[in-house]
Amino acid sequence: MSFSIEYAKSARSKCVHCKMAIDKDSIRIGILEPSSKFDGEYYTWHHTSCFFDKRKDVHDPNSIKNFSLLRPTDQPKIKKFLDKNKPAPAAAAAGGDAGGEGEKGGDSGAAAAGASGSGDFKIEYAKSSRAKCVHCKTNIEKDTIRIGILEPSSKFDGEYYTWHHASCFFDKRKDVKSSASLKGFDLLRPADQPKIKRFTGEGDSSAVKRKADDEAAGESSASTTTESDEPPKKKAKVVVKKKKKAPTIDPDNMKVDELKAELRRRELDTRGRKADLQERLREALAEAGEDGGEDGEEEEEEVDEEEEEEEEEGGDDYVTKLWELKDKIIDRLSTNEMKQVLQKNEQYDKGGAQDLAHRIAEGVLKGAIPTCPKCEKGVLSYEDGAYLCRHKATEWSSCTFTAKDDEVDRLPWKNPKWWAGKMKDDSKKRKAATKGTKRGAASEAKSQTSSKRRKVESEEEEEPSGPVFEGVKFVLLGELSKPHDDWTKVIKEHGGSVLDKLNTGVRFIVASRDGISKNQDVIKKAIEKQVPVLNEDFLHDSLTAKKMEDQSLYRQPLSEIERGEEKKEETKDTAATSATATTTDTKAEKSKEEQFKESGRMKVVRKGRAAIDAFCDKAEFVHVLEQGDTIYNAMLNYSDISAGPRGRNGFYCLQLLEHDRLPQWYVYRRWGRVGTSGSNTCHDYEDRSDAIEKFKELYYEKSGNNWDERHAFEKKPGKFYPIDLDYGTEQKDVELIDVSKSTGSTLDPRVQQLISIMFDIEMMKNTLIELEIDVKKMPLGKLTKRNIQNGFEVLNEIQAVLDSGEKNQEARLLDLTNKFFTIIPQDFGEERPQPIDNLETLKKKVDMLEALQDIEIATSLLQGDSASGSALDDCYKKLNTAMSPLDKSSDEYKTLKEYCEKGHDTKYFRDFTLEVEDIFAVKRVGADELFAPWKDNTNRQLLWHGSRLSNFGGILSQGLRIAPPEAPKSGYRFGKGIYFADCVSKSASYCRTSKEAPTGIMLLNEVALGRMCELLDDKYMEKPQPGTDSTKALGATAPDPNQDIFWNGVKIPRGAPKHTGIRSSCSHNEFIVYDVAQVHIKYLLKIKFNHKW
Repeated sequence: MSFSIEYAKSARSKCVHCKMAIDKDSIRIGILEPSSKFDGEYYTWHHTSCFFDKRKDVHDPNSIKNFSLLRPTDQPKIKKFLDKNKPAPAAAAAGGDAGGEGEKGGDSGAAAAGASGSGDFKIEYAKSSRAKCVHCKTNIEKDTIRIGILEPSSKFDGEYYTWHHASCFFDKRKDVKSSASLKGFDLLRPADQPKIKRFTGEGDSSAVKRKADDEAAGESSASTTTESDEPPKKKAKVVVKKKKKAPTIDPDNMKVDELKAELRRRELDTRGRKADLQERLREALAEAGEDGGEDGEEEEEEVDEEEEEEEEEGGDDYVTKLWELKDKIIDRLSTNEMKQVLQKNEQYDKGGAQDLAHRIAEGVLKGAIPTCPKCEKGVLSYEDGAYLCRHKATEWSSCTFTAKDDEVDRLPWKNPKWWAGKMKDDSKKRKAATKGTKRGAASEAKSQTSSKRRKVESEEEEEPSGPVFEGVKFVLLGELSKPHDDWTKVIKEHGGSVLDKLNTGVRFIVASRDGISKNQDVIKKAIEKQVPVLNEDFLHDSLTAKKMEDQSLYRQPLSEIERGEEKKEETKDTAATSATATTTDTKAEKSKEEQFKESGRMKVVRKGRAAIDAFCDKAEFVHVLEQGDTIYNAMLNYSDISAGPRGRNGFYCLQLLEHDRLPQWYVYRRWGRVGTSGSNTCHDYEDRSDAIEKFKELYYEKSGNNWDERHAFEKKPGKFYPIDLDYGTEQKDVELIDVSKSTGSTLDPRVQQLISIMFDIEMMKNTLIELEIDVKKMPLGKLTKRNIQNGFEVLNEIQAVLDSGEKNQEARLLDLTNKFFTIIPQDFGEERPQPIDNLETLKKKVDMLEALQDIEIATSLLQGDSASGSALDDCYKKLNTAMSPLDKSSDEYKTLKEYCEKGHDTKYFRDFTLEVEDIFAVKRVGADELFAPWKDNTNRQLLWHGSRLSNFGGILSQGLRIAPPEAPKSGYRFGKGIYFADCVSKSASYCRTSKEAPTGIMLLNEVALGRMCELLDDKYMEKPQPGTDSTKALGATAPDPNQDIFWNGVKIPRGAPKHTGIRSSCSHNEFIVYDVAQVHIKYLLKIKFNHKW
């Protein structure tokens, strides 16, 4: 779920919407946000009202994590907010009916659209007063309701909640129409749930409510100012017709826990799913004659409306019991005692007092959560009616076990011997036991500040000990439902006071919308002083409840103008930023980011054998520390696609830097989600040994391996893994040569143009992005052969799993997918990476690694200083290949051009046409000698080969190659070999051009085919079939053989494409050789692809 609701554990957090603190124990709602600063998500917390002001599309409490764990009295308050966001029933029913009002219909549609994004909100009580509402920028008080919107972070790899007061949230998110969309709504106190429902429109209208409140307040006032003997009015009892009660025990309406309890009472089996338990109990009832019959006749029953209302607001009985027990546990046990109880039951014992108390209370009522049945190691977590395991099942992946509530049998709960004594309902004894101790003092202080919030409303609620507004100072602004003098009188009668100015000591401002707009100076001052601005309902509801209500539910939403700010995008990473140490200057970091985006590369400063991280602002005067063979430099990666809403896909860069001149050392770190610049920090040390110790400590913390044993690295569960990055070997800054800016070339202008497009850095960067490779983590010039080889090996393992058909295939494929994405960092943005669990996806990854191989070669050719003074000439020489432009008026040029344009199959490849722009004769160094054994072969043909533009630096410098042994066989329809076609269109489709990048390069090769094995269907092989030299996959379309010509014994199949009448798995002929010596590259064609779309 993207939203979470809870009671604030402290007063430190601030609402990201209003920027004001969230009080401890008040409800706060978090929105899970992805971070660009670390690999994970985090919640941005909001006051309840701020959350609903921000997320008006949230109207379902089931979409908010932990809603059901709110106090029963608080759940209705949140549901009011949610109900306000629900689409109007009439509009929804009309659904575009012509008879409906157009404006309402549009609103309904918008709400419905917003509802699709439910699951992003969290509501809870603020655990402290530290949080600020991101909407009104004021603090969210402890124990008040706050609502969080789950948002992606730009500071780390994850999401987090931005917190709002309840009123601020609903002012911001008017599309939230249901309390069900707020995670944690069900865990609000029953008395608070209707307050939230008022915002969502699910509860009574505020007008009706206010009238009742005014009557209540008026009666209270009259009792102190008049001598009337008339008793207060009571709600009348009405007579309603009701069915006679059905059987006491109804399996269809019982929860799993109730079913099991009843079965245990009858000494029956309690194993199985809920349906099994219901059927078992039905049979038992029938045997015992307790199954009852049809509903009885109608009978008249007197119903007390007031009692009925209380029942409705009381919420679920289980939640009421849960909160009663939680409050008692928090009040009577220390944190250490809570942990002892959890440890005795082998339950998770980390977290604050609220979390610990919740686990204990839930365990007492439901039983202990068992060990995961899948991995048999992890203790299951129970959230929102479902069980899940987060245990690190292997070194590469987490356990993926999930189960519904009725699919897991809980274990008997064990309490320590001292439990009964601690939990006795003897308040005097309890107070005596804690008196004089630190815990006693803390409990006493806590009870003075939050006992009212902690108390669950019962049928016989105690009268409040003092006036509702005792000692509270107010300022009133704007036109309210009563004149200011009348409100002043009522507030004074209930212990408060009203001031004319915003002086020190003012607790709240109560204002109407016009009061806010006409008193902006006062509002700005209130924000500075962290004084909440509330709507008038706060007064009405507090008087009705006879206690001061959670002010976060009544926050007036304030616009940027009303807050005195310029309209700007909200900062999403308040929590993440505060968590980091000394961070790099934002402007400097931005300029580095822009440098990369604009140029397609980043300048990597290198001194010695290692490069300094490109985002380090100390690069000009430091170097990576070296001691003998040890270089204190590490790049770590971690991927787990099953973790969190986006999966984990993070990096961690760690370097120990030494000042070039001074005795100063720095431990530099950068971390974040792959594809982002992330966060970075740098701590300085005056002692080298201290810096080394810190470096080793961090390396162990992140990898689970000792630095001194890194060469025997062992991947640890949940830890990072080192990857190799190559910065070259020269003792200077490493920067790729930009051939587009080269001058002084002696090459033919046509060759210059060809070299420019082959070694275009922007083109290579775009290729990496298309392949989802992280160009920030693995920029050009950093790719290594070892990385790519390791990637091939993992893909080979995936191929073996897919072929094996093993039972636990899903878990194994997840494991290997995580391993692959860790070794080959890929940028998936905000999306969750998909597992490599089918042959099609596997083939794409194989293609990606093959492209990386050639880019690695090309970038190696672009490194180093110019020897000739011209970068173009240097790159050309490094290819060891002569390329001579053909005379465009020659017969040779015209014949080859005709071979291309006439051979294009416009019927099958309808989305593009081909236009020859230039042709070059190619002669690779050593190619004649390699091809010599085959030069007189009688079956030689001039065939096409197409590939990505970025691959040709590698192809021309090293020739056409066969996939390495470690590469998986998947995707090679006729085995690992070099593939050619006699139809230009077939090979052209592998050039991967587009309308935006229409230029492609294709090769014409003299291929010695010898004796061919002709096949109609796919057949994998590592070498030619016995008695043959090559494979020919027969296609349904082939060039007209009547138009073949021969050049020096080499056949050129230049005929127009025509149907062969063959039924084959191939659309066109394909030719495969398994020996590189059978291939001689003869021509290179520069072709423009005219894409139609």
